[in-house]
Amino acid sequence: MAVDFGTYHHSTYEESEKLRTIIYNKFHEAFKSISLDRNSAIKILDIGCGLGFTIKVAADFYTNAIITGIDNFSGSLINSSLNKARTNIEKLGIKKRCTVEEADILDFKGKFDLVISNLVFHNMGSARFQAYKKVYSLRPDYFITGDIFFAGNYENPVDFELSKISDMFLPVTVKNVDEISNSFKILILKRI
Repeated sequence: MAVDFGTYHHSTYEESEKLRTIIYNKFHEAFKSISLDRNSAIKILDIGCGLGFTIKVAADFYTNAIITGIDNFSGSLINSSLNKARTNIEKLGIKKRCTVEEADILDFKGKFDLVISNLVFHNMGSARFQAYKKVYSLRPDYFITGDIFFAGNYENPVDFELSKISDMFLPVTVKNVDEISNSFKILILKRI
């Protein structure tokens, strides 16, 4: 019953697995640094959940969390689909507390304690700022995103990004993930 989380569009399957190991560990470090009880039934939203990898990351750490993954299944994972994501969730044995929906964050509604995302917002271009507003409207205590930050000619792309959302989120930590690339960072944001 092997789970297949797919291949990122700019890598091989083996490279994708190596990246996932790094990201898994970095997200767990991020979870440890925020003040949400890892044993409570918090509500988590995973934006751009793909085939369920970040759902697994969150489910392994927050063992009683109710997790919703959303994705429009167009983009960064080769041959990804809602059915494959649901199959993975079932194989992982977390189906009772984790769901996957085909949805776009810009149209999504609900309330969550924590929102997570990995390698999604950079694909949205300037629409990502609408997505940040939408995340804010979901009222999470924290938003943790791992992504590639390259904002044109700005000397510090992360500072540019943070300046655009400073009325919604305060940065708790910006973690460099040099094992992946200099532009990949994990931002831990606290809702204002």
